[in-house]
This record gives sequence, C-alpha cells and structure tokens, in this order.
Amino acid sequence: MLLTVGAHLLVGSAVDIARLLGISEFLISVSMVAIGTSLPELATSVVAARRGESDVLVGNIVGSNIFNLLGALGISAMIRPIPVAAEIVGLDLLVVLGFSLAMALALWLHRALVRWEGALLLAAYLTYIVLRFL
Repeated sequence: MLLTVGAHLLVGSAVDIARLLGISEFLISVSMVAIGTSLPELATSVVAARRGESDVLVGNIVGSNIFNLLGALGISAMIRPIPVAAEIVGLDLLVVLGFSLAMALALWLHRALVRWEGALLLAAYLTYIVLRFL
C-alpha cells in the first residue's frame, strides 16, 4: 500500500513539476522519475561492486531492466493501452537500443567493465539528458 501511495506521489509530483516548468512529462520521466525509481538498484549495485560480486551487480541491472520492459510495461498495458508518441519511438527507442547493444558488446568482448567505460556510460547518459532538455 505504501509503495502504491509513494509511486502515485512520485508520478503526480513529476507531472506537476513538468507542467509548471513547461518541460515535457516524458523528459521528467526519463530523468527525475527514472533516477528516483532506480535508486534501490543503484544502492544494490554499489554494494555488490564494493564486495566484488559482479554477478549480483550485472544480474540486478539486467534483471531490473528486463522486468521493467516486459513485466511493468506488460502489466500496465493489460490494464490500459499505452499510447506512445512518435518522437519517443523514433529517437529515444534508438538511443535505448544503441546503449543496450554497446553494453552487450562491451560485456561480450571484455567480460568486464572498467572505470573508463563506466565513466563513459555515465557521461553518455548525462549527455542524452542534457540534449533532450535543449
């Protein structure tokens, strides 16, 4: 019940902020809402990385993304159809696909991610967010 209330407050507040600032709800969702809802995965990943438990770290991220894409989106669509703007399907879907392929390739080739690759991924995300807000 608290999770439902918290999720409602998070989404409602994000929409209110977006409208107040004249920013699209989509941009608020891929930045503030995405970061806010990903903090538990981030905390788990940081702890796993510090302990050297790379399987837990990668499994947490991959599993979370698969569940969000297939489970959360699938359940939501079963409740009510989800219209998707053409802009999102065009640019943003390609960005997600590109980053996913880059991650898969890096993990397949090196079997590890090193600091500079992590920094590059973070910089790429921040660049994406900044460019989307412009």
